[in-house]
Amino acid sequence: MISESESNPIYGRVLLLNATYEVIGTISVARAIKMSMRKANPVVVKEIVETRQLRTAGGISIDVPSVVVVVVALIDVAMC
Repeated sequence: MISESESNPIYGRVLLLNATYEVIGTISVARAIKMSMRKANPVVVKEIVETRQLRTAGGISIDVPSVVVVVVALIDVAMC
């Protein structure tokens, strides 16, 4: 029997790491994709599932991440 996460990649989980590659936890595929597309403090996709892609209604294919790393925004001390 095929599990729901195997038949639909949106239900999978993604490993979330901090900037020093320590495990923070896991997040949903949907949240990982949203985090990688945001402009403020994005995450860096370090690994994708090569056999899995999501397709939008507009025909855009999005690779399904399996590991993402949080990028820490550096604050300029001179601006404070």
